[in-house]
Amino acid sequence: MTIEDLTTADMEVLASTWNEWLADVPHCPPVGVAVIEPGLDGDDCCKAAERLSDSNLWTASERGAVTGVAHIALEAATEQTPRRGVLRFLAYQPGHRRAGQLLLETAESMVREAGASELIAWHYDHTYPWYHAEHACLSGRLDHVHALFGVNGYLPVNGELVLDWPNYAFSLPRAPLPVSLDWQWSEPLPTVDELELVAYHGERQAGICVCIGQTAFQPVREALGWVYIRWLHVERDLRGHGLGRYLVLAALDAYRRRGYRHAVICVMNENYPARLLYTNLGFRTVDWTCAYHKTLS
Repeated sequence: MTIEDLTTADMEVLASTWNEWLADVPHCPPVGVAVIEPGLDGDDCCKAAERLSDSNLWTASERGAVTGVAHIALEAATEQTPRRGVLRFLAYQPGHRRAGQLLLETAESMVREAGASELIAWHYDHTYPWYHAEHACLSGRLDHVHALFGVNGYLPVNGELVLDWPNYAFSLPRAPLPVSLDWQWSEPLPTVDELELVAYHGERQAGICVCIGQTAFQPVREALGWVYIRWLHVERDLRGHGLGRYLVLAALDAYRRRGYRHAVICVMNENYPARLLYTNLGFRTVDWTCAYHKTLS
């Protein structure tokens, strides 16, 4: 088995490998090199791009076939976290545990040599723009990778559920409170609709729902018609009246009139009120995800 740095010549093979491994992961349609390359490095490669440096992408190969891939970088310290290593991606072909193990050990050695003592893996701040729903971490469909982290002393963090509602259908209800709505549409990319829907109760902001077309992250045919709900908030003293439900449905109704037919969202595992809201609307859990953290000795 060999561990090698990725070269430009490997990109087509790498794209084919990743598409094969992620084929069973919801909301991960096949993508080509033109979509993958901008997500590997640069200013827009992930949410925390400005804090990352020393990016390294490795492949593990056996008899000329790629059996594992790891992408490691260093992240500058913030007010909340120390300088640490970041595993943006680590996966291996089922049945080739040794490839995953060697890649993980190589990544840990690099982080130690850099003088960092923590490693975070598969966090949504660092995953690729084209991967899954926006706040998804390591998919439960890659359960052999979860197991590899577990046996190496990593602890799960940032658990997120992915819920979707294909072909959503409903009758828009009346507002449960006397509110006025402020519709702020934008088009951050061609054919991508982004909405910030703000509800006002009298003179004060009562709630907000922010959505965006899924092609903002995945510029492929399979993502067309999908809207991602990025953010929903209702002021604490106004909760319990159904305003959150109304804002979501009002937003989805507006997207439906723009040609969208399906919706997806990520919800934290322990956010039971949100899970109750969305599952009672019609969303169903299609994946569970989490990141992993380890303090290196």
